[in-house]
Amino acid sequence: MNKWDEKAKNYTRYSPSLNTFEANVVKTLEKMGVDFKNKSVIDVGCGTGIYTIKIAKIAKSVVGIDFSINMLEALNEDCKKLNINNIKTRHSTWDDFKLNNQKFDIAICTMSPAVKTDGNIKKFHECAKIKIYLGWAGVRDCTILDELFLAHDAVYSAPNGAKRVKNWLETNKLKYKIENFEELKIKKRTYKEAIENFSWHLNVRGINPKINKVEKILKPLCDNAQNITEQTINKMDLFIWK
Repeated sequence: MNKWDEKAKNYTRYSPSLNTFEANVVKTLEKMGVDFKNKSVIDVGCGTGIYTIKIAKIAKSVVGIDFSINMLEALNEDCKKLNINNIKTRHSTWDDFKLNNQKFDIAICTMSPAVKTDGNIKKFHECAKIKIYLGWAGVRDCTILDELFLAHDAVYSAPNGAKRVKNWLETNKLKYKIENFEELKIKKRTYKEAIENFSWHLNVRGINPKINKVEKILKPLCDNAQNITEQTINKMDLFIWK
C-alpha cells in the first residue's frame, strides 16, 4: 500500500455543495473563460474526484488517472451512487501512463504531486489543447506540523509545484494566466485521526514517526471531547495556458 492509499480513507470526497476554496476555484475558472461543456478531459492525479465528478457532469468524457487504487475506488463508488457514466479511471502514475497519441480538449491537475518534474509538465502540456494546473505555492503554515517535524529533527517545508510549473512555462516562453489563492483551513479531528494524519505527513517525507513524540505534542491540544482542531494557512497558484 502506498502512502496515498493510506490517506484515502479520510480524504475529502466529492460533494455537490463546494467548500469556499473549491467554489472560488470553479468561479475563477469560469471567469478565465474555461468551459468544460462537451469537452474531452484528462484529470491527472484525480484522487477521490472532488473536481472530476463536477467536471464530468458537463463534459463529454473524463479520464481520471491516479496511482492510489484506494482513491480511485472512492471515486468509482461515488460515480456509481450518482449514476455518472462518462468517467474512466486508470490506475497509473503520470510517468507510466500511455497516451497512445490521444489528445484531449482539456488537461487538469489539482493539488496533486503527479506532475512534479519538467518531463511531467511537458507531457501534461502536450496531451491537451488547454491546460489547467492548481498547485501549492510553497506556503502551508501549520504550527502543529512545524512542531512535529522539529521534534523529529527535521524542518517542514510546504510543497511548491507552482514554482516549477511557472519556471517551465517561462523557460519555454509560453503565455499563461495565473490566479493566486489563500485559504484558511480549519479541520477538527479525533485524537486518533490526528495521530494518523500527522504521522502520515512525517511518513510521506521519509521520516519514521515516533509515536511518543507525536502524542506529546498532540495530547495537550485535545479539547474536552478529545478532539483536535488544526488551523492552516495555505497558498496555491492556478495556471491556465494553451
